[in-house]
Parts: sequence; structure tokens; C-alpha cells
Amino acid sequence: MVEQTSLASCEFPKGTNEFIKSGFTQINSQIVKPPRVGEAPVSFECKVNQVIPLGEQGGAGNLVVCEVLLMHIDDLILDSEGFIDPHKIDAVARMGQDYYCRSSGENVLLFLNPM
Repeated sequence: MVEQTSLASCEFPKGTNEFIKSGFTQINSQIVKPPRVGEAPVSFECKVNQVIPLGEQGGAGNLVVCEVLLMHIDDLILDSEGFIDPHKIDAVARMGQDYYCRSSGENVLLFLNPM
């Protein structure tokens, strides 16, 4: 999904359907108007509470503060106790520029709290 997600984040002309451009499946949300990505193992329906600009220069971005109204979690990524299993979700993180990091397999470590 990394390549599809990267493609969906490109700057397209207003009115372009990013679901079609990226090849993702558009799923109607239950509470909010924007649709969800059908292939996402976890998705959130949120209410935007605040948008904080992080600068004026190109690439500065915004910090968006939201209230989660509803979570959707695919049962296939849960362990026997109902928690998200990091080995099943196969998460990927963007590190900057075109670099990504996969957090699965030997990269996932469990540290037990000694207290």
C-alpha cells in the first residue's frame, strides 16, 4: 500500500478522485462525510477540532487536531486477546523524502516493564 498511498498524496487538480488515481477502494463512512480506504486495516472517522499551521515555507505543513468518533479495525490483524498484533498489521512508517521503514518481523521488539 506504500506506493498507492504515496501516489494519493500527490498534488492533483481540484476535483480529481484520489481513490481512482491510487487504485484504492472507496468505502462510505458511518458518521463523517469523507470516505475511508477499504484496504486499510485500521481507519478512523474523525471530527477536526483545530488546524495549526507549522510555518509559511514550502513543506511546513499543518498539525491537525482531531477527535476520533469511530474506529474500524480488521479482525485479521488482532491477536487472541483482541489487541492489534504488530506482526499481522505489517506497519510502514515514512522517514522523510522517499525513505520508508517497515516495522515487522525482526524489527518488532517486545520490552517487558520490570515493575
